[in-house]
Amino acid sequence: MQFQICYVSKILVKIIIVNMKHLLFILALFVSVNLFAAPKYKTVLPEIVNDDFYAIDLPYFVIGKCQANFADIRIFDKETQKEVAYIIKESIDERNFSEFVPFDITTEKQGKTTNVLITTAGEKINSFTLRIKNADVSKNASLWGSNDKQKWYGVKDKFLLSNNYNQNQTETLIDINFPLSNYQYYKIILNDSLSAPLNILSVGIIKNEHSREKHFLPIPIIEKTIKEKEKNTEIQLVFDDKILISKIELYVSSPQFFSRSVKVYLPLQKNEKYSRKNKKSQKQYYYHRDFFTETINKNVFTIDYHNQTDTLLLSIFNGDDQPLKIDSIKAFTRSVYLVAFLQKGKFYELFYGDYQAVLPHYDLTFAARLPEQIVHIMPSETVEKINIPAEESSSAFLNFMKTYGLWAIILLIIGQILYMVWRITKQK
Repeated sequence: MQFQICYVSKILVKIIIVNMKHLLFILALFVSVNLFAAPKYKTVLPEIVNDDFYAIDLPYFVIGKCQANFADIRIFDKETQKEVAYIIKESIDERNFSEFVPFDITTEKQGKTTNVLITTAGEKINSFTLRIKNADVSKNASLWGSNDKQKWYGVKDKFLLSNNYNQNQTETLIDINFPLSNYQYYKIILNDSLSAPLNILSVGIIKNEHSREKHFLPIPIIEKTIKEKEKNTEIQLVFDDKILISKIELYVSSPQFFSRSVKVYLPLQKNEKYSRKNKKSQKQYYYHRDFFTETINKNVFTIDYHNQTDTLLLSIFNGDDQPLKIDSIKAFTRSVYLVAFLQKGKFYELFYGDYQAVLPHYDLTFAARLPEQIVHIMPSETVEKINIPAEESSSAFLNFMKTYGLWAIILLIIGQILYMVWRITKQK
């Protein structure tokens, strides 16, 4: 019995070694199938009129056929088929602006000093900006702080308010910097013993703000269905293709005040339920994401979304409240463009739709030379499909290999090994 087990073990090792060659070959084939990649779509750019940098605006139907990070998009010279380096940018307006916020002030004269009492909200601040009439003088000053206007504490002592006038206007601004404080009241004490008092118009702070506003492209909705089901409002949106949805806006006319939860569902792939009653197929959905909307005295609320699909189902939970009266619905995708240096008289093509591609690594030293104003161009509205015959003939096989291929191969080899072991033990 021991000899038989050893014999079977040796045969089993040989079988595994022999099948390892087949397994490695099949694994290599599986990897090659998964790494097989090729662009599926092509769009032509208009003829270039000058050697210059151009911003190529991507329409929604191009964005929808690209990867979410646009790793698959390429620009090629149509004549030489050479790849052109590009920078991808999202269309965003960024603005920096400053605002002068004045405080309530009271100015009083005491002998040879001028006291400027400043009332604040007690927030943390570390500077004041004085708006004064132009004057070519210097003043010794000190700054005190208090919370009750009775007890005063030193904040900044014996600093020079130097002459600072504006040659183009009759007013000027002078900054006073001091340690971070949160007193409700401040007092600037100016020494007027050597010169006439300053004409102080106001005292405040400069608030610097930065704003970023993203741009979006509208997406046409091919079919829209709104129906009430139990305590929910269900909205089905159908688009003409799989498109990257970045934002959905619902315009509500009533009620005026509401707070609702919204669930977003996506269609199950290749899973449609046939209804004999309606004599048509019905899509099956699965729960994807949950949103919460709260709108006060506004007629629109926005769902910030990020997914590529051709159909969406929104379910708004109304509870015991009256359903929302939705007048219109709009969908948007983010606005994206490519920046590249293109040559006069040449034609260029965009290739995309390669879902296995990775981001290209270009020498982007030209990024430092980009002008502030760039000419924007739009690709052709005609999207040409490429590599379709090969894709259609092998799509079923590729899909099977990518989804179940590896496990099927492993199970087949294990089955073969077990069968051969069974035959050997049967013979013995």
